[in-house]
Amino acid sequence: MLVKQMTVMLSLIDADIVAYRCAAASENDPLEIAVVRTNELMHRIIHDTGATEYEAYLSGTDSYRKALDPTYKANRTQERPRWLEHLREHLITHWKASVTQYIEADDALGIGASRCAYNDQAWVVASIDKDLKQLYGKHYNFVKNEWDFVSPLDAIKLFYKQMLIGDRSDNVFGVAGVGVVKAGRAIDPLYEENDMFELVWNMYSDKQRFFTNAQLLWILKQSDNPQEVLLHFLSLQLPDEAAKLLSSLISPEMHDLGLEPIVPQTTTAWEVSGCQ
Repeated sequence: MLVKQMTVMLSLIDADIVAYRCAAASENDPLEIAVVRTNELMHRIIHDTGATEYEAYLSGTDSYRKALDPTYKANRTQERPRWLEHLREHLITHWKASVTQYIEADDALGIGASRCAYNDQAWVVASIDKDLKQLYGKHYNFVKNEWDFVSPLDAIKLFYKQMLIGDRSDNVFGVAGVGVVKAGRAIDPLYEENDMFELVWNMYSDKQRFFTNAQLLWILKQSDNPQEVLLHFLSLQLPDEAAKLLSSLISPEMHDLGLEPIVPQTTTAWEVSGCQ
């Protein structure tokens, strides 16, 4: 008798967003209500994405981006929702969320998506964060209940658009006077990454800042090496000035950087039935 194999679908969940939204929505409610909201949202994400397995990631307190640029996210001075830390702990203990070290949850999702692509495994990124559209593949917005597919070309275009625009929410400033519309007009007609690099490079007056912003804005995909994007640039045909500066920035040890690897806690969907 032939046994039909079940298709594995891995949902990569942005637990930072889950915790923050549920905490913010429960500011005037007791902790019990905040926990219920968190459980309901996690169950819904798993159900709506058709996940047979999931991995949830929370950002830790340390980030190589803050070490690279102390002003990174320094503009976030607003008070955090009162139940946020409680919900983060709940996601860790009851939903087996992994807390990243030195990298952020976005990076862990990127590494997870690349691992799935390499292993020919179906996956979906579950988040509302537009920055994650740097990752090609399926995306599920669990607030709007919307699906999207990002092609590899659109993913790399978004990175170069962000290089022009910056990210004000993270206190990263791009090219002065360039917003979403101008960035789209500049990048959308291009189809080769070499052309995208050269265009953006020429628009930066501060060339050192170009590479700093690249490391701040790039979502890691292949490894937890903080210079991954610089190593990626080595595969391009760079202007001489860019190639020379780039070679001075890449640390020799970074080629074989041995940070502690992420050990994902992959949880099967049936294991969450006890999380009420």
